[in-house]
Amino acid sequence: MALAGIEKRLRALEQILFVGAKECNCRVGHKTIYHDEAELARIMAVSCPVHSIRDLGEVMWVGRSLPLRRDDQQFCSCPPSPLRELLLGRRGPLTQAEHEVEVERWAREYGSSADEKFRRDQDRIKQLLRIYEYNKPIRR
Repeated sequence: MALAGIEKRLRALEQILFVGAKECNCRVGHKTIYHDEAELARIMAVSCPVHSIRDLGEVMWVGRSLPLRRDDQQFCSCPPSPLRELLLGRRGPLTQAEHEVEVERWAREYGSSADEKFRRDQDRIKQLLRIYEYNKPIRR
């Protein structure tokens, strides 16, 4: 009789774990990419229904012309980019003029004149990530 009760409880726990695994949106072993601090903050604000604080996996900055993960694209507030649209498979190759505009944009946004703005943004991001790491539960 006691064994039947334990078996019943074990099945109930397995069912809870199985359902929870389907709802979990953590990214353990994957990457979360972002373009700037505001975008990362919006991505981090999404919680995991199973673990409360969502594990974002490896967090990595990318340039504005590169696309975010499909489930994070709603948080992107960057101006339209033909290169990003190409990489998402929404259009064909860039024209010569579009290519030149992209090269100029990269030079403007990531050249030496943008270093200080980028450094300030990265300092704010480090602070966000410190808070995130502090609040993230330890998983084994």
